[in-house]
Amino acid sequence: MCILKIQSASQSFKAYAEKCTMPIVSVKDAGEVRLKAKGELWKKNRISFDVSDSEWNNFPGSVDDAIVFLTKHKSELEELMAMPGITDACLDFALWSRLDGNFVTQTDFIPPDLMELCGALRIGIMMSIYDKNAFDEVENENLDRTITDYTRIIETNPEDSEAYFKRGTAKGVKGDLDGAIADLNRAIEINPKYGGAYTNIGLARKKMGDLDGAIAAYNRAIEFNPEISEAYSGLADCNYLKSNWVEALSAYRRNSELTKHGELQDYCQLSIWIIRTRLGEGQAADKELADHLEKGWNSAPNDWVSKVAGHLLGTVTEADLFAAAGTPESHKADCQFCEAWYYAGMKKILLGDKKAATEDFRKCLATKQNHFTEFKFAEAELNALAKP
Repeated sequence: MCILKIQSASQSFKAYAEKCTMPIVSVKDAGEVRLKAKGELWKKNRISFDVSDSEWNNFPGSVDDAIVFLTKHKSELEELMAMPGITDACLDFALWSRLDGNFVTQTDFIPPDLMELCGALRIGIMMSIYDKNAFDEVENENLDRTITDYTRIIETNPEDSEAYFKRGTAKGVKGDLDGAIADLNRAIEINPKYGGAYTNIGLARKKMGDLDGAIAAYNRAIEFNPEISEAYSGLADCNYLKSNWVEALSAYRRNSELTKHGELQDYCQLSIWIIRTRLGEGQAADKELADHLEKGWNSAPNDWVSKVAGHLLGTVTEADLFAAAGTPESHKADCQFCEAWYYAGMKKILLGDKKAATEDFRKCLATKQNHFTEFKFAEAELNALAKP
């Protein structure tokens, strides 16, 4: 995730926002209420832009999105940075901490291309690192507090699109999907260019099982920001669940292009292999996955996702796949067994063994990892197999 924040000591950005073509998250004027409970006001005028919706554990993906964003909007950003009163600007990358007791240091690489672009535009780089364990432990309490805080902000300023977005996002995480969609739609009414709000509506509708509604929302997000990898990821998954194989393949390819680095791109390649094989392109699918595994793979050779790729290609046996899934970390093993049963089942169904595939998909569901994409896919495969 990455947000570009630009501040001015003397000039409001609200008139500028009316003609801006970049995806805006929020516009604040100095003196507006920031936190009503604490009596805190915005000290400067600020405008913020949606640069990347990549997951917080995908810093390379966020960096790639930032390079694309700055390159695409360079001329407009030069004009904006030349406005009177600009005091500072920075890319704010949100990251999860990886210091979990097994690691004592965390290092993330910022490539020269990004530093050169930022230097030319006089934009700083900030990395905000969060403790995910702390978030998990007090998640519900934090969500309730977030909803309460942004409700107060909305009471003070009913036209604050960012407040509606953040309250809606918190409601979605908490499980209030109808409330989330209502808030996110209100954010869009205030700021029709809010691509991130459409992405989160897509996520909420996907959780509700409204796949058509989710696809429509993801497509709207892409209209406003064609570089939102999360929108393509959701679009791909929803089309897969609807058996729209050509559309799903296209979205996975675009998501892979935008992700560029990291484990998430490798998972895209697994889905591309499955769909191409399903479409009768087995030989070409094998070659594409093998080439990617050899030349463009992001995970280490013995990593879990590499084992899955090897199993699909026939170089890793099912016994070895499940041996690799059985990590000593029990919570991780449950997740990997969910994935293992799904991919083993897909391998079998693509070879025509529907009976064995059915058993594997049932075992995938037995892991109860219903927040995993593979769990949802296994569920969809079982439903398809049950049809006469």
